Amino acid sequence: MTNIFTKSILLCSALSLVACGNATNKVAGSVGTGADQYTPAVDLQVSKKSEAQYAGDLAQCRQIAVLRQASEADRAGQRTLTNTIGSGAVGAVDGYAFGKSLKSIGASNIDSGDLAGIGLAVGVAGGLLGGLFSTNKVNDEGKRTVDACLENRGYVVYGI
Repeated sequence: MTNIFTKSILLCSALSLVACGNATNKVAGSVGTGADQYTPAVDLQVSKKSEAQYAGDLAQCRQIAVLRQASEADRAGQRTLTNTIGSGAVGAVDGYAFGKSLKSIGASNIDSGDLAGIGLAVGVAGGLLGGLFSTNKVNDEGKRTVDACLENRGYVVYGI
């Protein structure tokens, strides 16, 4: 194995672990983006509910949604890790094969191991990028849970 390939494996492994371990923390620590801070527009008059009833129900629905959001964040982290490892492996194999095919047509200064390392890095970057987008999905899931909870309690909700 070449130096760039070995460095790519180490760097990508570290990035994958950090990104996946950070999924739940990011959701829990995001002020104003998750279920714990979400306040949907509710028509109390049509719902025939008081502001005090709404405040109590909203607090309970937020608690339920935060639990669901944390569970979804854990699943998203697992998906990100799996996708990142898979993308990295495919990238490394493709990079190595591309290097071999270039050598077969006479490009003698091409190192297949270097191209495998570059393919690994590109594949891992793609997997991690996909994980970043899952955070928005997790936050939206928490908000939808708050909306559904309030609707189940008889509120007319104009949420996300």
